[in-house]
Amino acid sequence: MDPVEHTLSDGYKVHYHPDTGRVVLQPGQSRLRERLTEAHGENLKAHQELAERHRGLVKRRRESLAAHPIVPHSKRVV
Repeated sequence: MDPVEHTLSDGYKVHYHPDTGRVVLQPGQSRLRERLTEAHGENLKAHQELAERHRGLVKRRRESLAAHPIVPHSKRVV
């Protein structure tokens, strides 16, 4: 038997295979993927800002260590 197309109560379209009883979601309907794709630009920007902040903190800490040599240079890991 040919599959029958149904629309579920939440709006997803599926193919129902009466001979096997399987219900298969039709491709291209992922709402989660749509939300992630929409948010990707903002997430990328936030990640870059966070990475830049981290690099700044590391740089400040290294400069502080270099300016105040409490630990001998030979014992420092740089």
